[in-house]
Amino acid sequence: MKKILIGGLLAVTIATSAFGQDKQSAEYQAMIEASKQEDGLLVYSNLPTFIWDDFIALLAETYPWVKMETTDMGDELWERYYAESGSKTRTADLISTTAPNRYAEFIDRGEIEPYVSVESDALPEWSNPEPGLYTVSASPAIMVYNKITLPTPPDSLHGIAEMIQADPAKMNGKVSTYDASSNSFGTAMFATWLQKDDNTWDVLDIIGSATRPESGAGVQREKVMTGEYDLAFFFNSVSLISLSKPEVQQLVGWSYITDGTPVSLQGAAVTKAATSPNTAKIVLDLMLSKEGQIALAKRGLTPYREDVEQGDLPFPVLKTAADKIGEENLIYYSYDRDVVNSWPDVVTRWSKAFK
Repeated sequence: MKKILIGGLLAVTIATSAFGQDKQSAEYQAMIEASKQEDGLLVYSNLPTFIWDDFIALLAETYPWVKMETTDMGDELWERYYAESGSKTRTADLISTTAPNRYAEFIDRGEIEPYVSVESDALPEWSNPEPGLYTVSASPAIMVYNKITLPTPPDSLHGIAEMIQADPAKMNGKVSTYDASSNSFGTAMFATWLQKDDNTWDVLDIIGSATRPESGAGVQREKVMTGEYDLAFFFNSVSLISLSKPEVQQLVGWSYITDGTPVSLQGAAVTKAATSPNTAKIVLDLMLSKEGQIALAKRGLTPYREDVEQGDLPFPVLKTAADKIGEENLIYYSYDRDVVNSWPDVVTRWSKAFK
């Protein structure tokens, strides 16, 4: 804050942050006005539509003329965008998903608008890995377990391996995780965990011998609840909203992974083919704001801004995970091309361990 003195007296206190100046600038106000002439906002995303509900309510209060339409798609959103943009058909104004490999391709094809958000100064460096690409949520992976069949669960993958080695017959088929050979989220989880020292395929080979992979979190959750599985690891913490239901809490517990918790980054970027580019930019800024982070977190996403406190929300913020297991044990998704290009090798090696 900067204090302005007029005639020797303190007259007013104004914010001098990039947010305060840029948001109020004539250029930004012109962008807001221009958005009023645009045809709503189309967002291609991998998130269930209900997760956007509180954010859309915030958007209606902030920019009431913006009508936001979202999708719930996997990797097909990229091919859909390429096909539509190539034929000059209305396509996504903004893309938000968790796919470092596909974002890398998107960037290399020049499809991201290199917009500099007015929120940039309030965000950590890792959350803006490429020009125009931002992070709207940073969700730590978790381990879920059945409280009855596994009352004393391990808190790491090394611990799971030790438990399996202690009684292979008992643990056979009692562990689950994402199928990395058919699910890019699963691939990202394993590739990320392996970036940490001491995390090796030797550990995963042991775990793979007792594991039955699944395609999604819903199936894993249900089978942990029934006791078919004792535990599932690399569970998407976006699902904490479902784990918080009383009937689920009675049976299922969860924890972070102490030997390396992969952190899934929910990226967001304005597209080069956007029909409503001004709207996309101001909505992206709202997603990155403190208020936007809180609104998205009410439905299960994990906010990472320093000014979002645990007391603001019913679910953990990123600082909660860092405080619990140590910042050094949070492993963020990497957009590094060498890491991304290693994914096919990770899938090949994973298939040997888990199939």
